[in-house]
Amino acid sequence: DRAGQAARFVSTHLRDERGVLQHTWRRGEASVDAFLADYAYLLHGLIALARATDDPTWLRQASRLADQMIDRLAIPEGGFYSAVVADDLLVRNRPIHDAAVPAANGTAILALIDLGEALDEPRYLDIAERALRAFAGPLSEGSGAYPTLARAVLRWSLVSAAEQVDKEPPPHETP
Repeated sequence: DRAGQAARFVSTHLRDERGVLQHTWRRGEASVDAFLADYAYLLHGLIALARATDDPTWLRQASRLADQMIDRLAIPEGGFYSAVVADDLLVRNRPIHDAAVPAANGTAILALIDLGEALDEPRYLDIAERALRAFAGPLSEGSGAYPTLARAVLRWSLVSAAEQVDKEPPPHETP
């Protein structure tokens, strides 16, 4: 119930007049365009809420949020920038290192895989795959700094394997 209340609050109050997710809320005012971490963690939460309640409303909200994240932050070759373009922003990074919290790109990729599977929506799975390919270099170095991306690779491999099994024709039976 509390998670649903929180999700409804964010959906209602943390949006600007364009419907864009905002980062902060203070004294009844939402401000500052959301960062990748805001999108990624909220997506993760909405998908978990949908699983816990079996209420498809949360998946629909997650889908709209994922579309907004993709439109605003996706990098054409794969992955996501941490912030939208702004006049006072010199460089937009693509965070992949885990620290005290899981990396926003890894969390976003995991959420897209989960959302794509839950909605049977290949577009989200394709975007997740492109992101994983974009980060293959750092992952292949074997550093322990990317456990969330490594989880996303494992999750992706499981979803891909299941898709392949679904696509394979049934074995031919001989009389």
